[in-house]
Amino acid sequence: MKLFRRHFLQSLTTASTIALTDAAPAHEGHTVTWRVTGFTCITCAVGLETVLSQRIGVLEVKASYPDGIVHIRFNSAKVSERDLRESISEMGFRVESHT
Repeated sequence: MKLFRRHFLQSLTTASTIALTDAAPAHEGHTVTWRVTGFTCITCAVGLETVLSQRIGVLEVKASYPDGIVHIRFNSAKVSERDLRESISEMGFRVESHT
């Protein structure tokens, strides 16, 4: 568990150095909703929101700890669903399915 938390905190630190999300009109973007496993507390959901929201092309992120769900609105010309899934996996979580 300590190794996971260390990796999680390193991911947050690394993400803070990544360029902030591009601004885009509210009507642009694709939306996905995924079930995510591995959340152990609200900090996990907030951390996932923070990391993903700093990815170029991500327009909006909302993660729910109790529900184990993440909603992501993104510009598919700048970031792919595969890239987003990989970012989630790198944080130690797993995307279970599309909902």
